[in-house]
Amino acid sequence: MIPLLGSEKTRTPTTAIRAVIESPTLFGATAAHGDRKRKRQEEIEEEHVQIVNTVHNLDMQDMHDLFPIFPIRNRKMQKHSHPTTEVLGAIKRNKKDIPIRALIDTGTDCSIVLHEICDKNKSIVTTDTKKYETMGGVYKTGGRTNFVFSLPEFAQQKIIAWPCNVDFVHKRKKFPYDMIIGRDLQAELKFIIDWELKQLRWDGAIVPMKDKGTITSQAEAGICLALVLEPKSVNEAAEREDRILASKYEKTDLPELVHKQCAHLTQYQQASLLRLLKKYEHLFDGTLGDWDTDPVHIQLKAGVKRPIHCRPFSVPHSYKKQLYDE
Repeated sequence: MIPLLGSEKTRTPTTAIRAVIESPTLFGATAAHGDRKRKRQEEIEEEHVQIVNTVHNLDMQDMHDLFPIFPIRNRKMQKHSHPTTEVLGAIKRNKKDIPIRALIDTGTDCSIVLHEICDKNKSIVTTDTKKYETMGGVYKTGGRTNFVFSLPEFAQQKIIAWPCNVDFVHKRKKFPYDMIIGRDLQAELKFIIDWELKQLRWDGAIVPMKDKGTITSQAEAGICLALVLEPKSVNEAAEREDRILASKYEKTDLPELVHKQCAHLTQYQQASLLRLLKKYEHLFDGTLGDWDTDPVHIQLKAGVKRPIHCRPFSVPHSYKKQLYDE
């Protein structure tokens, strides 16, 4: 029981509160309880700090040992490919090949082109404004024209002409694709989209699917088109370089060589050629030798003081093995 000051008749709420505060027994108990509470709070805070420091010092393997239900993940995120139906197209403007970024969209029933890539010499028929939600964005068309283009990745010489809806609103710089190839043109060209093999097939040609965003940049599309339209002589020279680097110095089977590579000759001509080659058979033994000839003198042009020295060019890393074999 809490002792109160004053008589029973004079006890009031004020005197009762004063009695509680001035009571040494109750005040001591309250103070002790407060000390224990503060001490416990300090212990809890100290334990929290220890736990945080311990967790910070754990690696992923330690976390997996403590919590095996969580799988270990690599800190470096692996890059996943996202194959798409992006294709590279081309149009002729002022006798130049201009790349166009096209997307084959099976969810769009018609083909769409941006007004910027349309031929100014061809008429555009005005139509009602329509909105198309495609995998390449939302297009707003208001016209229709006969669009002429090519797909050089599949066939460089084939020209395609197809009526397409024209988008007058969007600009090439702010849109990822210049053209949407809809189901109408896909059906006409008999396009085959093979998601299992990640391939696009048309007219006997097979093109691997590109990762998302490969040609959405105009600069990258231009580079891809330049590689596709690279002159045949350049491609042949590159292939020849590969054959030279991959050469193996082995003894040549002369009879087999004449039989396989000289089938256009008659039997008499093949026999004569074989006799000639065998006469100099030591030249085809697969070993390297010395070229025995007179010293060569190179006469410089008048006024040239000294030859021009250029820095050596490094060999591509892909040819490292062939270089060492040489």
